[in-house]
Amino acid sequence: MVHLKESGLFANLFFLWSNFFLEWQVNLYPMKRKYSIHLLVSIIAAVLIALFVYTALSKAMQLHRFQIALRSSPWLRPLSRQLAWGVPAVELLLAAGLLILRFREKTLFLSGILLFCFTGYIGGMLLFAKKLPCGCGGVIEVLSWQQHLVLNIVLTFLAFFGWYIERKYKRTVAIEPGQASAGLTGRNSRIPV
Repeated sequence: MVHLKESGLFANLFFLWSNFFLEWQVNLYPMKRKYSIHLLVSIIAAVLIALFVYTALSKAMQLHRFQIALRSSPWLRPLSRQLAWGVPAVELLLAAGLLILRFREKTLFLSGILLFCFTGYIGGMLLFAKKLPCGCGGVIEVLSWQQHLVLNIVLTFLAFFGWYIERKYKRTVAIEPGQASAGLTGRNSRIPV
């Protein structure tokens, strides 16, 4: 069996995909002011897509091992079979939703909720569980539980920050000088789309 962390194929595919993804995003947002905002959201989305696809594929490739890890968790034992299939499926659905611009705002929010649930689970396990089984896949499996908690907190913040930015700037456009619409003029004026 080929492990993703041992082969450079995943890194090469991600590099090629991220270059295409970011160039594609640049062409969709020609205004300079919105460009940097949407570039930031696109980078956050690319990080989350890479995370979700990588972890989902590594869990799916070692499904039996992932299910055993879930069974050894005292809180997840009753749902281990459903979670073993459900978590990778939800991660792949969120990755697909982040690719589609129309769904990006909602998907960033849902990604934040999923990561918040993962973070709560890790925090609860650190506080209350005696045995700490790891059901993560790939490179993330190498992290300690404390490092995993910090990583999840950062990723949760990124998802909600991306959602906030996307929500705040999605429905506004800048009015160019000389244009008047609804009584607003000037470079810094904003109106809803």
